Amino acid sequence: MPGIASEKGAWYEHPHYRTVVKIISGIVLVATFYTGVIKKDGDFRNHFVLGEEFLEKHPYHVSEDHPKPVCAHYPLGRLVLDVFLTVPPYRLSRAFNWVFALIGLVLSLRLWQRMSQTPGPPRGPTFFAAATLTLLITLRWLVRDLADCGQQLLLVWMLSAAGWWLIRGKSWLARGLLGLAVTYKATPLLFLPLLLYKRKWVAVLSMGCAILLLNVAAPALFLGWPKTVEASSVFWEKAREISAETRMDPTANGVEPAKHQNRSLTSALARCLMTFESGHPLFIPHPRDVTDEAVSLERRRPHPLFLQLLDLSPRRASHVVSAALLVLALGLAYRYRRPWGVIVDSGSFSAEWTGAMILCAILSPLCWGQHMVLLIPAVFLIISDHLSGGSPRRRTLMLCLIAGLILGPQRELIGRELWVILHSYKLGTVAALLILFLVPGLRRPFERRDVLPDRDDPGDIGGPQKLGV
Repeated sequence: MPGIASEKGAWYEHPHYRTVVKIISGIVLVATFYTGVIKKDGDFRNHFVLGEEFLEKHPYHVSEDHPKPVCAHYPLGRLVLDVFLTVPPYRLSRAFNWVFALIGLVLSLRLWQRMSQTPGPPRGPTFFAAATLTLLITLRWLVRDLADCGQQLLLVWMLSAAGWWLIRGKSWLARGLLGLAVTYKATPLLFLPLLLYKRKWVAVLSMGCAILLLNVAAPALFLGWPKTVEASSVFWEKAREISAETRMDPTANGVEPAKHQNRSLTSALARCLMTFESGHPLFIPHPRDVTDEAVSLERRRPHPLFLQLLDLSPRRASHVVSAALLVLALGLAYRYRRPWGVIVDSGSFSAEWTGAMILCAILSPLCWGQHMVLLIPAVFLIISDHLSGGSPRRRTLMLCLIAGLILGPQRELIGRELWVILHSYKLGTVAALLILFLVPGLRRPFERRDVLPDRDDPGDIGGPQKLGV
């Protein structure tokens, strides 16, 4: 059985395995440090400038000379956090962020190991194998995020630590981290309906207070109330603009032109429902028509590997996407119907919490490779369960399929043209959905965990009075 050591020991206990992992890790760390700290700028540069502009009391770069807002899709509190990036010099700030992101990744994996620990002696070799295999499968996403100083890995740590403190009964820490995560990036707001569904009223209220504190009170201390109201209106206007565009056309994101590399679930559904004509940003032309100057842009044929399915209008496709998301929400509500306040099953909680993290990535209008690192905890749980033994063959095959979908489209191996075509079929989104529905099946191997309630929320996450101990 997978994960059960033979007389010679499991494959991941072999000393050569650790040696190979250390060599590969060293190469990856050196390469990503060079690209992420020394060479590139990317989104980190935008946040650094946003922090500088905030200090100059021009949030979102809005001033008399620059009336058009920049990066207004980030909450105002994120600009307050960006101010901390400006404390050291630019390249040193990138280095600090890069290091903190790696530390956050290691801490996150450790937390999920402890939350999913089965009874018995510590499984050091198994954890090492599960962690390294997880990082190998998600390596492309990790490299992409570390090239931008690991900004999304910090979000992984915030949400992982929030789950850890919640299951340990330290709800006030969890709520503060959730409020910080929503401020850092708006999509973790999805945890609010999850807490509502679990009837954690105090958690919902205090999480809302943390969001208001970070996004209203903190900016007002520096900008003043009139400037804070003005900047907040810029953010909400951008949010309404994004919402309106995505409702009219599910391929739109309200920030930049549509790309096949966007792994958003709405974009993936639109790919199946709509036909993209020549001239559309998502149309992939025949290579001969591209090189033939006699063929006009409107007359280009689609690439022979670029198959299109249905031909709904953007408006109708949007309605179908909304219906599909509603079905997904109802399905998850049924699977997550077990209340946390009766018995705390660490496997059940881990599945639901990591599932919400997956949704934070793929339900965002923009979901690039670096955002997919939010799937790392779920992949880690699946592989940990696989290595612990007893996994049915179908789950083993499913895990191999997920790894193939994630690792398959490598531009360096297949070329950019085929790479874009594979991305058009949203293989990463398919892998995310498979992971989302595979994680809840991991409840059996994990121990049931009794967790003391937080003092200010007697019904939070269960407690001895409900377990009869």
